Amino acid sequence: MKPYLSIINIIRNFLSVIIILLPLLLYAQSVDALNRQAQEYYDQKLFDKAITEWLRALELDPTNERIQQKIEMVYEEKHKKDLSFQKSKVYFRNAIDTLNQETFDEGEKNAVAALENFTIAYRIDPNDPELKALKERMDRLNSKLKNEREKNRLAIEKLEKYNALKLSAAGFLKNNDYENAISDLTEMLVLLPKDIFASEEKRKAELALENRLKWEKLKTYFLKGDELIAAKKYKEAITEFEQILVIDPENTDAKDKIAYVRDLLDSAENLERRRLQAEEYYISGINNLKNDNFNQAEDDLNNTLALMKNYKDAKARIAGIPALKKAYEERMVLRRQQELDKEFQNGLFYMSQGNYKAAVSSFEKMLILNPQSETAKKYIATAKEALQQQAEQEIDENSPYFGIINPLVVSGKSLYDKGDYAESLKRWEQIQSIFPKNKIAGQYLLLCQFKLNPETFSKFAEGKITEANELVKAKKYEDALYIFNLIKSIDKNYPKIDELIASTRKTEKIYVAPKLSPARINALYNEAISVYTAGGAANRAKAMANLKVILENDPNNSKAAIALNKMESESIIAVSSAQTTRLTPAQEAQVRTLYFNGIDLYAKGNFEGAISEWRKVLAIDPTHVKAKNNIKRTIDLLSR
Repeated sequence: MKPYLSIINIIRNFLSVIIILLPLLLYAQSVDALNRQAQEYYDQKLFDKAITEWLRALELDPTNERIQQKIEMVYEEKHKKDLSFQKSKVYFRNAIDTLNQETFDEGEKNAVAALENFTIAYRIDPNDPELKALKERMDRLNSKLKNEREKNRLAIEKLEKYNALKLSAAGFLKNNDYENAISDLTEMLVLLPKDIFASEEKRKAELALENRLKWEKLKTYFLKGDELIAAKKYKEAITEFEQILVIDPENTDAKDKIAYVRDLLDSAENLERRRLQAEEYYISGINNLKNDNFNQAEDDLNNTLALMKNYKDAKARIAGIPALKKAYEERMVLRRQQELDKEFQNGLFYMSQGNYKAAVSSFEKMLILNPQSETAKKYIATAKEALQQQAEQEIDENSPYFGIINPLVVSGKSLYDKGDYAESLKRWEQIQSIFPKNKIAGQYLLLCQFKLNPETFSKFAEGKITEANELVKAKKYEDALYIFNLIKSIDKNYPKIDELIASTRKTEKIYVAPKLSPARINALYNEAISVYTAGGAANRAKAMANLKVILENDPNNSKAAIALNKMESESIIAVSSAQTTRLTPAQEAQVRTLYFNGIDLYAKGNFEGAISEWRKVLAIDPTHVKAKNNIKRTIDLLSR
């Protein structure tokens, strides 16, 4: 071989390896690059962008647990931020109403809780525009809290003087006597230098003195804004208060009014969203009740009530679920009982016809319906044993041994037809060494021996007769009849052959006495039926024990077998309406996609869209715990 050809082959092989590995390398680099970019966004507190990049990475590598965990981590932080944000708003509203001298302790608790929850949320995501908007209000709340604490620390005589001055200043302001109002407010600030009320009211009074026209315009805007709030024209009211800030940017009253009205707007919009969401859950709950999906229905109706208390008849429907579930379980037990009985009867029929494959199929269906059924297990074993024996007796084209046995059969028959009985005998002996119960081999063995040596045939026939008699005792009449007929086909005058054939007739079966007497078996059966009829699990167990004793002594007692099967199947009293089948790989992939779609929508603030995606998850996999929990947590946020 020429050296340059060897080098060319080496290069060619190297390039082949590169071509194979390159897509894998590029794929790994793409996932890593997206992961790095997402981490950068996360470090910058840009949660929605981080989730978007990690989801892109997950599209390339859907089973990447590390990236899945990171997405979950961001979701958890986002939820913690949202929950703290909502709590801060609730406590803030309560603090505004209670942070005064009369209810200071309660107000202080509300204010502290508001500030603490806001701090948690703000530290998690300082870029959130809603948090930025709330920050100014929280700063004022913090100042007010400090102010009220300062008031509480004033001596009693100073506090009384402060309150008297405040009352006096309020009277002067009401009468537009700004000079005297300023005087009182200035004295208040001597007592409490950082007092918010005195500082703000003094600033406004000074503005009124400096520019009466501007002040009157502000009063007009305030009056108009309050009228619009009373008329629930919230957007128009905000416009009026915004006009105040154009004239007086530091006007905290106008800022508070705008915040208050926006809260009202949000509450109204949230209420409508919650109502629509509650209706959606309510309808889903009703549909799940109709479809006997009780666990899902209960979840749906509980979610309805979490969104809207006392919504329609949701409470009554939840209260009625246990009764509906019980009735459904009873129907399922009865239906399963009927199916078990049908399959058992089918199995017995197929057994009597020698159709053991069909019998095994029926008994296995029983076992699927009731995995604890000892009756089904026992009959499956019996039918499989018969099926195996049948397979040994007749090697057909479906048998894996057909290619080995059939040439021996063809050869054995050909040699026998030619009169070469010795060689033919060898073929049949070969077959019987593999399958001792093979019918055609047994038949030709007898024929060959009869032709070769009638004396040997007689001894061999005696052995077969003994075997057949044992089969009769075991009530395997068809197998015994086959042997008797085979011997008669070879030697019509074989002693008592017709009597032996007659012993296999069903009307003349040889009775093999069980260990217990017929009277005792009958008594056990009657006792079993009696205690079973009395009802109860304990009585059913006792009845089943009696029937098992009967079948141990008399395996072919069909009456006892049918009764035992019925009682075994009735022991299945707990029927679960939850999905128990495993998801297909395609379903698992779809669930994963929907679940993370929900997280993506949640991160972007689309709570309703997130809930919708997680509900799609539960439609495929009702047992998906994370989707259930996420829905409940999001509903908790919406209900706030």
